[in-house]
Amino acid sequence: MEQTKGSVGESTVSTTAVGQQVAVVIGGLTLVRCLGQAGIPFIAVTATGDSRDRFIQHSRRCRQGVVTADPKTNPQQVLADLIEIGKRQKTRSPLYYGKDQDQRLVSENREELSKYYDFLMPDAETMDICLDKTKFTEYCRTNGMPMPETYSEQETVERLRNKTPWTFPLALKPSSHVTWFESPIIKALKGVQYKALILHNVEELEKLVGAMQLERIPFLVQHYIAGGDDRIFSFHTFLDRESNPLGYFVGRKIRTFPPTTGESTYLQLAENEELVELALRLLKRIRFVGPLKMDFKQDANDGKFYLLEINARYNLWHYLGAVSGINLPAAAFAYLSGQPVPAMPRKYRTDIKWLHFRYDVRAFLAYRRKGELSFIRWIGSLMGPKVYAKFAWNDPMPSVVAVSGFVGNRVKRLFGSA
Repeated sequence: MEQTKGSVGESTVSTTAVGQQVAVVIGGLTLVRCLGQAGIPFIAVTATGDSRDRFIQHSRRCRQGVVTADPKTNPQQVLADLIEIGKRQKTRSPLYYGKDQDQRLVSENREELSKYYDFLMPDAETMDICLDKTKFTEYCRTNGMPMPETYSEQETVERLRNKTPWTFPLALKPSSHVTWFESPIIKALKGVQYKALILHNVEELEKLVGAMQLERIPFLVQHYIAGGDDRIFSFHTFLDRESNPLGYFVGRKIRTFPPTTGESTYLQLAENEELVELALRLLKRIRFVGPLKMDFKQDANDGKFYLLEINARYNLWHYLGAVSGINLPAAAFAYLSGQPVPAMPRKYRTDIKWLHFRYDVRAFLAYRRKGELSFIRWIGSLMGPKVYAKFAWNDPMPSVVAVSGFVGNRVKRLFGSA
């Protein structure tokens, strides 16, 4: 059935059973597969034109698919649709959000949304800090968090003006990623989604700082921690109202595209008690609550862990965690619904990997150009049990519909131009 912008009542699948408690998920195929694994039905809310997320409406546990406006450009319509969905449910629904713009929307409208939904997040100021790297830098300094040496935009400009010496390489990052990937700077790089830009000399720094200021994009500059993608770790948990974890796991990146500063293409879980103890100690100190991911990088020179950012939302790692024994979204559903929370094991599988095959091919080509990965080693690395960014044997329809749509569009273009 064709979806209409902002039309809450239309659905590609059956409507919600009366009285049955469901989750409401704003986007995220890997997220809803965690719920599906636990047998939790959900309503999928996706943005108009988001071809990647709308296919979750065909997931086997989806009870209703809602297409709404783009939260970046029309958050009020998204809010209105969420309220309407909430009003139609007989019981309150746990609310899930997996992107920065969705996190911001829920945080800024928490009072209104809390009338219909159950969710747990830090106060609005802390949520804003997590979304703004400049504010996050000051937050880390104030709370004694171990982060790389960092300079604000003002500090960077002053150092350049005074010709203060720098220690390279440096990483230049936007204060927020909400609109970064659509910025002229990223478009000038052929649209490759660099989360940060690595600089090796002062000429590169001056040129990029000028471009950032011209486009009025707030930024910061950070000392680049030595080491490759395999030195990037993440800590994942859901903290209850007393900042106690319902469960947790550690993730480790294998590859990203582009290498070092791009999107994840190949991931695995890892065991690292030192990182677990550090993360839980820091989180207890700042009284954090709700879902979160802490990104760290381990310095290849001294082995020290440096905190890069905190994402106070659900994310793609949760799917890998769920199949490895730690289903945080399911635990959150039980906790938020007032049900008994299933006991989480301290040990989990680390042999299963998460793969985005199409992007990992591009990652391999990039690593090979740098002389860091041969074809044989890449193929060898793909062996063993895996889950995928799009396809799942126990939930194939989203991928089937996506491929069918892709093929159909290509055929239309082919014959339309003939």
